[in-house]
Amino acid sequence: MLDDKDQLVRCLTEKLLAYSTGAAPTKADKAEVEAIVRKLRGHNYGFKSLIQEVVQSPVFQSK
Repeated sequence: MLDDKDQLVRCLTEKLLAYSTGAAPTKADKAEVEAIVRKLRGHNYGFKSLIQEVVQSPVFQSK
């Protein structure tokens, strides 16, 4: 069950990054996506936390 949540959060994170930066995450960005997934586990996979983590991520900040 946890893998399903991780997979959903991973997909949402990638889609949010693609939408917000105008480009799909690169292979180099995958580590940051995984870091966001790990952080969200600790925040019970909250959507508000997802948005905060995406906006605070280096991938978002550098575009």
